[in-house]
Amino acid sequence: MKSMLRTAGCGLTLALVLTLSGCGGGAPATPMGTVTGKVTLGDQPLADVTVSFFEEKTAMAASGDTGADGTYKLLYAGGPQIPVGNYKVRVTSKEEPMKPGAAAGTLPPASKPFPGPKMYEAFDTSTLTAEVKVGENKVDLPLKKE
Repeated sequence: MKSMLRTAGCGLTLALVLTLSGCGGGAPATPMGTVTGKVTLGDQPLADVTVSFFEEKTAMAASGDTGADGTYKLLYAGGPQIPVGNYKVRVTSKEEPMKPGAAAGTLPPASKPFPGPKMYEAFDTSTLTAEVKVGENKVDLPLKKE
């Protein structure tokens, strides 16, 4: 009798472990891609601006700052890969870091005024879009002067 109870207990434990672990299958990983590119205004590289991608369906967002040569690399959750999808894109002035002791909810000041047309500064007015696919994506952003 003891042996039968022990066997039944082990069977239930094994069933519970397999159920909780999903038998090794698990949920499929989200497809990811990397995004790099260059921002230009006219034919000149645009340095020290922030490029932001926003995917409306999932509310996924990623951003990266341009260097002196106008190139950027997007970061998402601290890493270089972002979920695949169709993104709205905006380009804004680079923000200065928040100062210690700043009031909660306040926005950091822009380091300098945005040199391009204002339409690129907001997702709802920017005409820039990008499709991110699995793997490496090069998304150059040629901004038009007003």
